[in-house]
This record gives sequence, structure tokens and C-alpha cells, in this order.
Amino acid sequence: MRMPGPAAFLPTRDAHRPKSVTAYKPDRKAAPERGATPPSPIPRPQPEGRDRAAPQIRRGEFYRHVAASLRDHAVSTSSLVVAERITRHAEEIVPVRFRQPHLTFISWHTGFGPYEADIADQRVSMPAGARPKLVVLPPRAAILGEFHLTGLCQYDVFTIDPALVHAQGRSLLERALIFEDDALLASMHALIEWQHDPTFSLMAEGWALQALARLPGVAPPAPSLQRRIERPGLLQIEDYIAANLDRRIGTIELADLLSMPVSRFAAAFRLSTGQSLSRFVRARRLERAEVLLRATDWPIAWIARSVGYAGIRYFAERFRRHSGLAPEAYRQRTRG
Repeated sequence: MRMPGPAAFLPTRDAHRPKSVTAYKPDRKAAPERGATPPSPIPRPQPEGRDRAAPQIRRGEFYRHVAASLRDHAVSTSSLVVAERITRHAEEIVPVRFRQPHLTFISWHTGFGPYEADIADQRVSMPAGARPKLVVLPPRAAILGEFHLTGLCQYDVFTIDPALVHAQGRSLLERALIFEDDALLASMHALIEWQHDPTFSLMAEGWALQALARLPGVAPPAPSLQRRIERPGLLQIEDYIAANLDRRIGTIELADLLSMPVSRFAAAFRLSTGQSLSRFVRARRLERAEVLLRATDWPIAWIARSVGYAGIRYFAERFRRHSGLAPEAYRQRTRG
């Protein structure tokens, strides 16, 4: 199915919808004229999601202590997933204490020598020269041990809200997993590289669903037939995305529009459109940017923010990959 261009600048399609479908109706506006005043600054997108009651957590119940100097800490979040890349420095044996309320993936990259630790009550040791393995901790499981760091060390910590596991119809891990999975490690590294992209929320939640499917020992969801999203539902999703391109959009809020489980919605969307949610939303953002570059004299920075990109440099890079031209070059060429 060929998807239409930027919905924000198309005539309304509500007249073609079945009356039984309650559609989200964005405030559609014509493309702004050249010379129009740019919009007011748009704040940096923040993760969104449904409100949840705060869990009852006792003081000191959860902790993260690594006795090495912190050199860098990059954090990206969605409503259900937090991805962190951490760089520390030490040339000695350091104590590590870790316990979190969420399902946690830990991937050690560089700078780690031998270690001995109790990981969720399992005694684990890694000799010098051994390849570090991926560790997956159940919620509330702990790591307590000593790690020999050999200078700069880097590791990733990804956490998944247990609500996503339950929404998939899966049961949580009952014990820690320590194993090798090159594909899963590669997917974690790749996701970190997209941390500045406004579609990060969708990509992170898509990654989480795939990661859960790869875990040994996690009960699979109950079998169900894959179904497509009907045309009225797709139009509703398109309209909602078009009206919210200036911020991050999460999988939960899109699934809620159609009252579908998150895991089923992501699969149904791909089946119906031939694209992942993140790829579809990214294309809509960049198509909207093309329209604004052709139709307005707005500064590139304003256009970037209006389609959800907080940084102009990253926006220019993504736009060049999409259109083959830098934003300013695209504007000049399309205006003749």
C-alpha cells in the first residue's frame, strides 16, 4: 500500500471515513506562505507515556554504585525503555553494587579485566582475556562483586519496564541470564547510535519487543493470528502522527488510539504498511521538512524543531540521507 505524503498539508479525508469510526482530527492548516513568521521555539522533546502510579519503594532498596570515575554518561529514554552508555576510568579493582526495579540488560564493551561477582545469587567469574557476556537481570535482582578495570571502560545499561513484558503476555525472568548473543549485542549498539533521533522512542520500544523474543527462558506470548490494521485505523494513526511531528511519539499512545496491545500493534502496523513505525514516522518528519523548505523562508533551525529534531546538525544529516541534498541546497534547487 502506498502511503500518502505529509498529512498536515493535505485536504481532510474525514468525509471518506465510515461514520462508525471515531477518528482523531488534527487542526489542518495550509502550507505557510513565504515570509511568514517562524513558530515560537519548540522545547526539546521529552519522553511521553501513560501516567502510572509510583511503586512503593523503600529507601535504599535500589542502587547503582561503581567506584570508578565517571567520564561520560549518555541517556536516551522512551516511556518504557531507558538506554544508557556509560564510560568510566580506573586502573584497579573496584567494587560494584547494582539493583534496579526493571528488567535490565548489561553489555560490557572495553576496559574490563577479570571479575568475580554474585549476579542474582549466582556466583560468576570471568578470567583475564575472556569475552564479556551479556547479562540480563530480572527486576529487583542484584549484582555484588569486584571488577578489575584496565583504564577507560565502557558499558551499556538498558532497562525495560515490566509493564511491556506483561503487555506482551509474557512472564518475567525468574533468574538472571548470562549468555552470548552477537545479534542482540549488535542491536543494542545500533540503538545507542540513534539516541538523538526523534523516532528514538519508537525504535527503543521496537527493540525491546524483539529483545524479549530472543531471551531464553522467557515464556512466549499466547499464540494469536497476525491481523492487519484496517484502512480507517491507519488513517487515524496517520493523522495523529501528522499532528504531533514536533515531538517524540511513543508506541503506547499510538496503540491506545486503536485500543490494541503494544506488541500486537507494532506487528500489525508493519504488516499493514510494509514499514516499521520508526521508519514511517521518520519519513513523515522529513517529508514535512521538504514542504516547509519549499514553501517558507523559515530558518533551517526552526524547520528542524518543527519536525521534532532538537539539533540542526543531526537534522541536516538525516535530511541529506533522505533527499540526497543538504536542507539549504534542497531549498535553492526546488525554488529554481
